[in-house]
Amino acid sequence: NAKITLWNRGAERLFGYVEDDIIGRSVLMLGTQQDRDAGRLDAELVEARQSGHFSSERWQQRSDGSTFWGGGVITAIQNELGQHTGFAVVIRDNTERSRSEGLVRESEARLRLACEATGFGSYDYDIQKEQAVWSPELYQMMQVPTDTRISRELIRSLLHPEDRNAFEQCYKETIKPGGTERHDHQFRIIVDAKRGGCAILGTHSSLAKAISVTRCDWLA
Repeated sequence: NAKITLWNRGAERLFGYVEDDIIGRSVLMLGTQQDRDAGRLDAELVEARQSGHFSSERWQQRSDGSTFWGGGVITAIQNELGQHTGFAVVIRDNTERSRSEGLVRESEARLRLACEATGFGSYDYDIQKEQAVWSPELYQMMQVPTDTRISRELIRSLLHPEDRNAFEQCYKETIKPGGTERHDHQFRIIVDAKRGGCAILGTHSSLAKAISVTRCDWLA
């Protein structure tokens, strides 16, 4: 039964209601019908009153019936006697962020399927932390235990000594501001003394996290 008593311009832009149309109406109308029927909005208010605040991300409904993915915080308000008097609600539109995250997840899923189907390996490299996350295929390719912490130094130690300078040059060029965005490379990795080693073919991207897809071809 929470009624809206204050409505600013930011809320008007998000939801499409002008102040005269929304003041005095239930805050529950800003959620989707599905969430209202499921009692989700009532549950959020109860939790906020009991805990002092409640954070969530869910679909919000505009005046024209369209929706956006909103993230926000509900804060319980009390008077000087400690009595509950209402709620303050802050909501932001996270639709674009959610869409971008979804596209990244889809891309990562396609990459994993491609790696599994072709025998390629992949890794994400955090340039600031100088740490990498390898795919299972790459661990197998390099014959490195899956619980190994992957660092730039470890990667360099796996390289053939003659290729280490080229690797460093590729790395520096990738992270250099204004440098080449894409690097196709080939490095030799020594992973088995009996078999000799393999050549790694791949691509480096000058993103905050450099992403590479590689193939290991055994050398005679």
